[in-house]
Amino acid sequence: MADSQLSADYVIVGSGIVGAMLGAKLARSGASVLMLEAGGASDRGVFVARFRNASRRGDWMTPYPSIPSAPHPIYRPDDNGYLVQAGPYPYPAEYVRQVGGTSWHWAAHAWRNLPNDFRIRSLYGVGVDWPFDYDDLEPYYQEAEEIMGVGGSTETGSPRSKPFPMETVAEPYAMARVRERLAGTYKVLANTVARNSRSFDGRPPCGGANNCQPICPIDAQYHGGIAVQQALKAGVKLQIHANVF
Repeated sequence: MADSQLSADYVIVGSGIVGAMLGAKLARSGASVLMLEAGGASDRGVFVARFRNASRRGDWMTPYPSIPSAPHPIYRPDDNGYLVQAGPYPYPAEYVRQVGGTSWHWAAHAWRNLPNDFRIRSLYGVGVDWPFDYDDLEPYYQEAEEIMGVGGSTETGSPRSKPFPMETVAEPYAMARVRERLAGTYKVLANTVARNSRSFDGRPPCGGANNCQPICPIDAQYHGGIAVQQALKAGVKLQIHANVF
């Protein structure tokens, strides 16, 4: 976009998976939506090529280099009651400032909260209770899962009003062996992921031949880049290199 003056009913700061999905829903309802992204935009093929040609395959940020105007932040949290740092080395969570956001390398983990998570102050004496409960949020979990194509186990403690929209991805051989060895002591459940077990939304099923991080080479997992494309198709306008202060 080259407009010097931009106007919209809704302005969304950041083009991550949540902002893009919300923007698409607002645009489909007839609202004008502008999404501001501090980083730039690249084709998924560029990300895949960067990783394949990288000398440091263990660095999951290799496909997504920072740019001077929008460097990637590194979050090193203190023990704050929500996230407990149990050792001397805090987990340095890395964030991607790029169209699509950090979910480019999220491995498509799409867990729901547990009902008790909404009442941690009342139940455990830490943090604060949420202003709504699990049942209020459940229909929106389902709505998001149907967009992303989520599948998983029904035994994770998060009640469902409808079945998963996607069948569980085939169990890898190594995981089957782990499950067999732990049988009788532990019950191994399928992970809840937004990863195709069949063709869905114009994307192929997971081939099981690559790691999901830092990027799925065939686009079998849902990510913010897909959400942005859906938002643009719905009529959302996107402005890149737009830092908000």
